[in-house]
Amino acid sequence: MNEIINKKNYISIVQNSIKQNFKIILALIFMIILFFAVTQFYFFNKNNQILQTSIKFNLAKTNNSSPDFKEIINQLSQEKNFYGILASLEKININFKEDDVLTANKVYISLLNKSNISNIYKSAIAIHGSYNLINKINKNNEVEIVYLINNLLSFVDTNLLSYEGFKHEILYLLSVVKQDNSDDTLISDETRNLYQQIQNNDKITPSIKERVKKIHEFQKYK
Repeated sequence: MNEIINKKNYISIVQNSIKQNFKIILALIFMIILFFAVTQFYFFNKNNQILQTSIKFNLAKTNNSSPDFKEIINQLSQEKNFYGILASLEKININFKEDDVLTANKVYISLLNKSNISNIYKSAIAIHGSYNLINKINKNNEVEIVYLINNLLSFVDTNLLSYEGFKHEILYLLSVVKQDNSDDTLISDETRNLYQQIQNNDKITPSIKERVKKIHEFQKYK
């Protein structure tokens, strides 16, 4: 009997508590529903925006001879998503074709300073930029371009072992370019040391070692 009375009292207390806090409970339920509605709308809108950006990007790529191509790519590069990054890289390609190295470098730096890009992508972009800039080095701009490359390499995450080999290869290539621009037929100590570091480093892939070896052999017997 006491158990039944206790249960009835408990139910009564709960009912009274619900009645007294009905408005608060209702407000909480409303806030939860509103939160999920806003979240769903946000992700729907974001996905739709990415879809629209991808459509615009692919249309621009298929009509890259259009006079508006550069302007469209420039606009798309402002988007804060994957296609915005692709558009920025396309913008860089345009800059390099026009030999506008400084603008290309500015776009690289702008990408690398974005907080929404992971270190692995930043490292890839920095390596990509370094290789591209090496192709633009000549006797007149060597100091400037080497400075830009070293700045890009500072964005490479040293904890990512897969990029260590690329970074070493770029430093080796810079030493070779420096030697060629000085018209020195002898391989410098810097180049030799970098070559040995690459060949003796177990973390560097055989393909990179082989590429560097071929260049080193060519430099020795040219």
